[in-house]
Amino acid sequence: DGLRGYHDRARHPEGRIVPGLLLYRFDAPLFFANAHFFTEDVQRRIAAQSAPVKCLIITAEPITDIDTTAADVLNELVDDLDSRGIELRFAELKGTVHDRLDRYQVFDRGTPNHSARTIGEAVKQYLTDFPIEWLDWEDRCAAHRQERSTPRQRCHALSYRAGRRKRERFVSTDNTRGCARRR
Repeated sequence: DGLRGYHDRARHPEGRIVPGLLLYRFDAPLFFANAHFFTEDVQRRIAAQSAPVKCLIITAEPITDIDTTAADVLNELVDDLDSRGIELRFAELKGTVHDRLDRYQVFDRGTPNHSARTIGEAVKQYLTDFPIEWLDWEDRCAAHRQERSTPRQRCHALSYRAGRRKRERFVSTDNTRGCARRR
């Protein structure tokens, strides 16, 4: 814990896991040559999760294109995930790819909110749609900033003059973890 953002579990096993959520990043366009690899990799990662997956969010910023073969494979994936009670969503989907998914009718099954502008928005929407007790790193930082004005909080501030950035760290007296904020 203590990491900001969403990170690869293989590189950062200390990170916290959002229950029931799988974020998946695919670093290539989706087309006939890699569409089946994409689906198999998604299925493998879902099977490897320790808790049941309720929602798969594809962090799609690197996906710059999708062809009809990949759209057909994606339709099959959506059908398979639907039958298992897993919802498929996208985050950071490029406009042209979003238009093609609509043209290929990938989400004609009435999937709500299948696309979000950012990963953070997608995670927040998931937390709204699925009743899970979770405090995201952004929310924890905001809570710490709000608490700093209470008498129970003490503030340690390191200030650097001459144009260097200032850094403040807020630490609670009840030994909860503080949150760094940069100005």
